[in-house]
Amino acid sequence: MESGRPGQTRGRILLIDDDPTLGAYLARVLQTHGHFEVSHELGAASALRRLQTELWDLLITDIEMPGMTGLELVRQVRQLAPDLPVMVAHSVHDVHQDHRNVHRAAMVAARKVGQVYCYQSPSATIDFRPAHFVPIDRHIGVKLSTIDIFGSQMAVRDYLEPAVIESTARYWARFCGGSHAEAFEVVRHRGSSPAQPPDERPAAGSQAGRR
Repeated sequence: MESGRPGQTRGRILLIDDDPTLGAYLARVLQTHGHFEVSHELGAASALRRLQTELWDLLITDIEMPGMTGLELVRQVRQLAPDLPVMVAHSVHDVHQDHRNVHRAAMVAARKVGQVYCYQSPSATIDFRPAHFVPIDRHIGVKLSTIDIFGSQMAVRDYLEPAVIESTARYWARFCGGSHAEAFEVVRHRGSSPAQPPDERPAAGSQAGRR
């Protein structure tokens, strides 16, 4: 999905999420920072109709949706557009069952993809074992703003507190420089090896011990 000239979009993304606020936010980020043409659908049925009549470069889907789930959607997409890349990502090391299901779906959808990484969600467990780190100094504000969408859940999910998110990002930065970093588990990396952390690192930074 490369842009040919300045001002052109890098590709067309079909985004499916039944949360109108979150979906609109994700679409705006992809349009503004990624320069993609993004269409947001609230359900799988409407997405399938557009897949039958339009060409897309990437499908990004939620998993837990009313009617048809994201996993069911992916199975139908494979029949309509077998070569369409599908993005569903979470680490299997997570306290939430739906996050673990997303990971398993991603592994099936990305079985022919050469580079596969899993990011650390706030609800990742101590078993999260990153080996690739990316500085996010310029993006930590956007990450915190995204997490703030779920602010109403902080009373029962303390791992969503901004201080926890930021301190974890600061901890991971010790392995790649800068002041904040994102950590990734490496599922598959065909090509040059990603940066490896020192042996003394703990499993999940400041969130170690959470289950």
